[in-house]
Order: sequence, then C-alpha cells, then structure tokens
Amino acid sequence: MSYIIRFVVIVLLVIFGIMIFFNSSVFGQGLKSKEYYSAIIGSQIQMRLHNENVDTKQVLTNEVINTLFSFIRFKVDEKQKEILVRDYE
Repeated sequence: MSYIIRFVVIVLLVIFGIMIFFNSSVFGQGLKSKEYYSAIIGSQIQMRLHNENVDTKQVLTNEVINTLFSFIRFKVDEKQKEILVRDYE
C-alpha cells in the first residue's frame, strides 16, 4: 500500500513539474511562476513530512483550472490588443 502512495506522490510531483515548465514557457512569467509553484510544492512536501492531511487531488485540480483560465485570459487579451491596433489604424 505504501508503494502505491509513493507512486501517486511521484506522479503528482512530475505533473507539477510539467505544469511549471509549460506555465513558465507559455505565459512568459518565468521567475514569478517558478517561485509560485515552488512554494506550492514545498508546502505539499512539508505537509506530507508532518503527516498532515493533504488533499493533493484538490490542489492539482485548482492549479490546472488556474492554468487554463490564465491561458484563456492571455488569449483574450491578445485578441483585444489586435482589435485595438486594427481600429487605431
């Protein structure tokens, strides 16, 4: 049973790492996003070490949703900028 839990934790950490990579490269936030996700992962590890109840699935779900909404906001802002530039010309 403990091997399953360790496997799930490793998979979740890999997913967080992939999210950090894509978020920092796609949105151009660089250091800011790395610090944010480092803090998230650090708090998750600290809670695991202190045997506190961690709802990792909920944290992961919230991060994915936030990433998707950030991407949508980025695309909407990009379109709005194109419309404003086109109207200005």
